[in-house]
Amino acid sequence: KALALLPPRVQVFQVYAGGVREKNEEGSAQARKNLLKAIEAEMQAMSGLSFHRVSFEDLPESERTRLTNLLDDTHALFEAVSMSILLHTYHPDTESIFEEKVTDFDYLLGKEVNPLAKEKAQGLLFINGSDHVWTAGRWAEQATSAFLGMVVNAAGGLATGVAIVPIPALGEGASLSAALVDSESGAILWYKQTGGGAGLRNAESAAALVKELFKGFPLGEKKTTPEER
Repeated sequence: KALALLPPRVQVFQVYAGGVREKNEEGSAQARKNLLKAIEAEMQAMSGLSFHRVSFEDLPESERTRLTNLLDDTHALFEAVSMSILLHTYHPDTESIFEEKVTDFDYLLGKEVNPLAKEKAQGLLFINGSDHVWTAGRWAEQATSAFLGMVVNAAGGLATGVAIVPIPALGEGASLSAALVDSESGAILWYKQTGGGAGLRNAESAAALVKELFKGFPLGEKKTTPEER
């Protein structure tokens, strides 16, 4: 029941016309701050769970660098494994589903995660988040594409009397994924992804996404307030 939260990997991107992305360092820092606050609030609301945040700041420089590099590599691996999980376990297209992965959820990050488990944590919590902020140019580009699509569909529908009006995916896009990992074997014991809202740079939206992310979390029990009792 000892759980360690590793520093989340959070990236906020500015999206320009043409779909060009550029990382927004200030936005990423704000999103990371919002997520950490929201995650700690969720964990502290759990009873029967020992929880702490992992930090490498108090370590000697060489050890801090080694563990930071290991964490970066593991986050990159987690992103790849996460894509595989979504594609072969949850994908709506049944042709992409691997039935053996559905019945036997066997995904690993490897024993290399062992050094990251400070204070003898039995479970490691990996969090990856991304957010996309569209510039005015990108909005205008998509709005124009949507309008042209409506015109083309309307013209093509004159013969049949039916016009298909597309609904463009306009707006900001935020996504969060989490994995509970056994610190000894590196096996992923629990996984979940969620997204939407007003983005991770907004504290209330980030808190709502985190609350949704931890619905059904397999450790601890949600504490109840006197009002809820």
